[in-house]
Amino acid sequence: MSTIPSHDNEPQKSPKPWYKRWWGIALIVLVAFFLFGGILNALGFEGDTTDTAAGEQTTTNAPEESTSATEQPSSDPATSASPEPESTTSEAPASSERPTPAAAVRHERCVDDDGTAEMVTGILNDPGMTIKNPQLIKDGNDTWIGAGLVDGTGRDESRSDVWLLRDGTLYAVSGGARNNSSAAQAAGVSMADDLPAGVDRCVVAESMGF
Repeated sequence: MSTIPSHDNEPQKSPKPWYKRWWGIALIVLVAFFLFGGILNALGFEGDTTDTAAGEQTTTNAPEESTSATEQPSSDPATSASPEPESTTSEAPASSERPTPAAAVRHERCVDDDGTAEMVTGILNDPGMTIKNPQLIKDGNDTWIGAGLVDGTGRDESRSDVWLLRDGTLYAVSGGARNNSSAAQAAGVSMADDLPAGVDRCVVAESMGF
Protein backbone atom coordinates (compact mmCIF):
# COMPACT_ATOMS: atom_id res chain seq x y z
CA MET A 1 0.00 0.00 0.00
CA SER A 2 1.47 3.30 -1.05
CA THR A 3 1.83 6.15 1.36
CA ILE A 4 0.78 9.69 0.35
CA PRO A 5 3.35 12.22 1.47
CA SER A 6 2.09 14.74 3.99
CA HIS A 7 2.85 18.48 3.66
CA ASP A 8 2.02 19.28 7.25
CA ASN A 9 5.58 18.97 8.36
CA GLU A 10 7.01 21.31 5.65
CA PRO A 11 8.17 24.68 7.04
CA GLN A 12 5.95 27.59 5.93
CA LYS A 13 7.56 30.52 4.17
CA SER A 14 7.29 33.89 6.05
CA PRO A 15 5.68 36.74 4.06
CA LYS A 16 7.96 39.52 2.63
CA PRO A 17 8.14 42.75 4.62
CA TRP A 18 6.05 45.57 3.12
CA TYR A 19 9.07 47.71 2.23
CA LYS A 20 10.37 44.88 0.02
CA ARG A 21 7.16 44.62 -1.94
CA TRP A 22 6.78 46.61 -5.16
CA TRP A 23 4.12 48.87 -3.82
CA GLY A 24 6.21 49.53 -0.70
CA ILE A 25 9.20 50.51 -2.77
CA ALA A 26 7.00 52.77 -4.92
CA LEU A 27 5.58 54.39 -1.79
CA ILE A 28 9.05 55.05 -0.40
CA VAL A 29 10.23 56.62 -3.68
CA LEU A 30 7.12 58.79 -3.84
CA VAL A 31 7.51 59.99 -0.26
CA ALA A 32 11.22 60.75 -0.84
CA PHE A 33 10.35 62.71 -3.97
CA PHE A 34 7.82 64.85 -2.14
CA LEU A 35 10.20 65.44 0.75
CA PHE A 36 13.03 66.50 -1.59
CA GLY A 37 10.70 68.79 -3.52
CA GLY A 38 9.44 70.33 -0.33
CA ILE A 39 13.00 71.05 0.84
CA LEU A 40 13.85 72.72 -2.46
CA ASN A 41 10.71 74.83 -2.38
CA ALA A 42 11.43 75.88 1.18
CA LEU A 43 14.97 76.97 0.31
CA GLY A 44 13.85 78.85 -2.80
CA PHE A 45 11.08 80.61 -0.95
CA GLU A 46 13.48 81.69 1.80
CA GLY A 47 15.94 83.18 -0.75
CA ASP A 48 13.15 85.09 -2.50
CA THR A 49 11.91 86.38 0.82
CA THR A 50 15.40 87.60 1.79
CA ASP A 51 15.90 89.41 -1.54
CA THR A 52 12.46 90.99 -1.33
CA ALA A 53 13.09 92.17 2.22
CA ALA A 54 16.46 93.67 1.23
CA GLY A 55 14.84 95.48 -1.71
CA GLU A 56 12.11 96.86 0.51
CA GLN A 57 14.70 98.00 3.05
CA THR A 58 16.68 99.83 0.32
CA THR A 59 13.52 101.41 -1.05
CA THR A 60 12.52 102.51 2.44
CA ASN A 61 15.93 104.02 3.26
CA ALA A 62 16.21 106.01 0.02
CA PRO A 63 13.43 108.51 0.81
CA GLU A 64 14.79 108.92 4.33
CA GLU A 65 18.22 109.84 3.01
CA SER A 66 16.65 112.19 0.49
CA THR A 67 14.59 113.75 3.23
CA SER A 68 17.66 114.18 5.43
CA ALA A 69 19.54 115.85 2.61
CA THR A 70 16.57 118.11 1.93
CA GLU A 71 16.07 119.06 5.56
CA GLN A 72 19.72 119.98 6.08
CA PRO A 73 19.71 123.71 6.76
CA SER A 74 21.65 125.83 4.30
CA SER A 75 24.00 128.43 5.59
CA ASP A 76 22.81 131.98 5.37
CA PRO A 77 25.08 133.84 2.95
CA ALA A 78 24.36 137.05 4.79
CA THR A 79 25.69 135.66 8.08
CA SER A 80 28.35 133.24 6.82
CA ALA A 81 30.15 135.65 4.51
CA SER A 82 33.03 137.23 6.32
CA PRO A 83 33.22 141.00 6.02
CA GLU A 84 35.89 142.27 3.71
CA PRO A 85 38.60 144.18 5.53
CA GLU A 86 38.86 147.81 4.67
CA SER A 87 41.89 148.68 2.65
CA THR A 88 44.33 150.82 4.60
CA THR A 89 46.76 151.24 1.72
CA SER A 90 46.45 154.61 0.10
CA GLU A 91 46.53 154.69 -3.66
CA ALA A 92 49.66 156.14 -5.12
CA PRO A 93 49.04 159.25 -7.16
CA ALA A 94 49.21 158.73 -10.88
CA SER A 95 52.47 159.83 -12.38
CA SER A 96 52.22 162.67 -14.83
CA GLU A 97 55.32 161.48 -16.67
CA ARG A 98 54.88 159.29 -19.74
CA PRO A 99 56.61 155.89 -19.55
CA THR A 100 59.43 155.62 -22.03
CA PRO A 101 58.92 152.79 -24.56
CA ALA A 102 61.78 150.32 -24.84
CA ALA A 103 62.36 151.35 -28.45
CA ALA A 104 62.75 154.98 -27.36
CA VAL A 105 65.44 154.44 -24.72
CA ARG A 106 68.30 156.63 -25.86
CA HIS A 107 71.85 155.34 -26.02
CA GLU A 108 74.09 157.15 -23.58
CA ARG A 109 76.60 158.07 -26.29
CA CYS A 110 74.14 159.77 -28.66
CA VAL A 111 74.73 163.42 -29.53
CA ASP A 112 72.83 165.86 -31.69
CA ASP A 113 73.94 166.28 -35.27
CA ASP A 114 76.76 168.78 -35.83
CA GLY A 115 76.20 168.94 -39.59
CA THR A 116 77.80 165.57 -40.37
CA ALA A 117 74.42 163.98 -41.21
CA GLU A 118 73.99 166.40 -44.13
CA MET A 119 76.41 164.16 -46.03
CA VAL A 120 73.60 161.59 -46.27
CA THR A 121 71.44 163.88 -48.45
CA GLY A 122 74.12 163.81 -51.15
CA ILE A 123 73.83 160.02 -51.64
CA LEU A 124 70.05 159.60 -51.47
CA ASN A 125 68.45 158.05 -54.54
CA ASP A 126 65.64 160.61 -54.57
CA PRO A 127 67.01 164.18 -54.81
CA GLY A 128 63.78 165.51 -53.26
CA MET A 129 64.20 163.39 -50.14
CA THR A 130 65.47 164.98 -46.94
CA ILE A 131 66.51 163.77 -43.48
CA LYS A 132 64.97 164.55 -40.08
CA ASN A 133 65.81 163.96 -36.41
CA PRO A 134 69.49 163.22 -37.13
CA GLN A 135 71.56 161.73 -34.29
CA LEU A 136 75.23 160.75 -34.04
CA ILE A 137 77.42 158.37 -32.08
CA LYS A 138 81.13 159.00 -32.47
CA ASP A 139 83.54 156.15 -31.83
CA GLY A 140 87.15 157.02 -32.69
CA ASN A 141 87.39 157.30 -36.48
CA ASP A 142 83.88 155.94 -36.94
CA THR A 143 80.73 158.04 -36.81
CA TRP A 144 77.35 156.32 -36.71
CA ILE A 145 74.67 158.47 -38.34
CA GLY A 146 70.99 157.89 -37.73
CA ALA A 147 68.16 159.84 -39.35
CA GLY A 148 64.59 159.54 -40.59
CA LEU A 149 63.76 160.08 -44.26
CA VAL A 150 61.02 162.30 -45.72
CA ASP A 151 60.07 162.26 -49.41
CA GLY A 152 59.38 165.30 -51.59
CA THR A 153 55.67 165.41 -50.56
CA GLY A 154 56.49 165.54 -46.86
CA ARG A 155 55.51 161.91 -46.25
CA ASP A 156 57.73 159.87 -43.94
CA GLU A 157 59.68 157.36 -45.98
CA SER A 158 61.34 155.75 -42.96
CA ARG A 159 61.35 156.44 -39.25
CA SER A 160 65.04 155.77 -38.80
CA ASP A 161 67.94 154.54 -40.92
CA VAL A 162 71.61 154.17 -40.06
CA TRP A 163 74.84 154.88 -41.97
CA LEU A 164 78.47 154.55 -40.98
CA LEU A 165 80.99 157.27 -41.80
CA ARG A 166 84.42 155.65 -41.89
CA ASP A 167 87.54 157.23 -43.35
CA GLY A 168 85.46 159.85 -45.18
CA THR A 169 83.15 157.25 -46.85
CA LEU A 170 79.50 156.61 -46.05
CA TYR A 171 78.36 152.98 -45.75
CA ALA A 172 74.79 151.75 -45.41
CA VAL A 173 74.01 149.72 -42.26
CA SER A 174 70.19 149.44 -42.10
CA GLY A 175 68.02 147.99 -44.85
CA GLY A 176 66.37 151.37 -45.50
CA ALA A 177 69.77 152.99 -45.86
CA ARG A 178 70.71 150.43 -48.53
CA ASN A 179 67.41 150.83 -50.39
CA ASN A 180 67.22 154.61 -50.32
CA SER A 181 70.84 155.56 -50.94
CA SER A 182 73.77 154.62 -53.12
CA ALA A 183 75.98 153.75 -50.15
CA ALA A 184 77.63 150.33 -50.15
CA GLN A 185 76.90 147.78 -47.46
CA ALA A 186 79.13 148.23 -44.41
CA ALA A 187 81.28 145.13 -43.95
CA GLY A 188 81.40 143.35 -40.60
CA VAL A 189 78.62 145.34 -38.92
CA SER A 190 74.87 144.89 -38.50
CA MET A 191 71.93 146.51 -36.77
CA ALA A 192 72.29 143.97 -33.96
CA ASP A 193 75.52 145.66 -32.84
CA ASP A 194 75.39 148.04 -29.90
CA LEU A 195 76.32 151.35 -31.57
CA PRO A 196 74.16 151.18 -34.73
CA ALA A 197 71.23 149.90 -32.65
CA GLY A 198 71.88 152.69 -30.14
CA VAL A 199 71.86 155.54 -32.68
CA ASP A 200 68.70 154.02 -34.22
CA ARG A 201 66.95 154.17 -30.82
CA CYS A 202 68.05 157.80 -30.41
CA VAL A 203 66.37 158.76 -33.70
CA VAL A 204 63.16 156.96 -32.65
CA ALA A 205 63.24 158.66 -29.24
CA GLU A 206 63.76 162.04 -30.95
CA SER A 207 60.75 161.43 -33.23
CA MET A 208 58.60 160.56 -30.20
CA GLY A 209 59.70 163.59 -28.24
CA PHE A 210 61.85 161.82 -25.69
